[in-house]
Amino acid sequence: MAPNGAPPSRPGRAADALDAISRRPVLSDPLTVERLGRGTYAIMPRPDRLSSAQREALIVSPHSIRRTP
Repeated sequence: MAPNGAPPSRPGRAADALDAISRRPVLSDPLTVERLGRGTYAIMPRPDRLSSAQREALIVSPHSIRRTP
């Protein structure tokens, strides 16, 4: 365990997951992961899988972030 109580991470774990999603998009359905640049990715709802209301509900805005005291 890491000092913060999280399990230890291994280098490349996130890269492996992103690679798996790119090869098998069903793993992230109904979302899609797009590579924007080297080491930069965006996660977005797939327009063919969600209604416009569902996609809109997933958009993060400064007002939608829940803050805990």
